[in-house]
Amino acid sequence: MAAYERQGAELERRWAGLVEPAAVHRAGRAGQATMGRTWASAKQLGEVMSRTADALERSAELAEDHALRRERAGRMEDAAVERRAAERTREAAARARSEAKEWLNVGENHIG
Repeated sequence: MAAYERQGAELERRWAGLVEPAAVHRAGRAGQATMGRTWASAKQLGEVMSRTADALERSAELAEDHALRRERAGRMEDAAVERRAAERTREAAARARSEAKEWLNVGENHIG
């Protein structure tokens, strides 16, 4: 039995020489840094999506203005096309706003 214990102790010493504890800590710090950058990127993406939603909402307003002008000019079919474009743009703005909110929440909840 003592021979097996000596062999086991020798294997443990050899294993300890192969495994560097500091490497585990470095990997942990690298992982934390990567997650920090990921959360910061999520926050930045949320800000970009929010600005995109603002631009889309403004585009929808412009399409509505064009529709009114076309109606006044008696071009009802063209006005209807503009109104459909305005509606689709508002829907896209709402989706962008929703995405922005989700990404901002991810970023804010992790980086403050």
